[in-house]
Amino acid sequence: MADAQKNIDALTALGIKVYGASSDDAEGAQGSIDEGITFPIGFGMDVEDAQKLGAWTGARKGMTILQPCEFVLKPGGEVMASLYATTQLGRINPEAILRFVEARK
Repeated sequence: MADAQKNIDALTALGIKVYGASSDDAEGAQGSIDEGITFPIGFGMDVEDAQKLGAWTGARKGMTILQPCEFVLKPGGEVMASLYATTQLGRINPEAILRFVEARK
């Protein structure tokens, strides 16, 4: 989310709206906002939510965790691009999103 925030002005200039979602509780989500995130962040995502998105779950320290998934949607809601990961590596870079969207204008 921090990388998206660093690029928020450029993303917004292209008409891109950024939303985040987290498995953190409200307090954890508020921590991200307190660190400077200005776009909306949903919180409290659980395994059922992950299944609806097609995201994977995993285990870490004896807990079930939700693996990252990211989407670029057209204005009508159609998925233009998606990324599902099993680790924090390989996430969609906001600068790549900018190039992707600009190339499809």
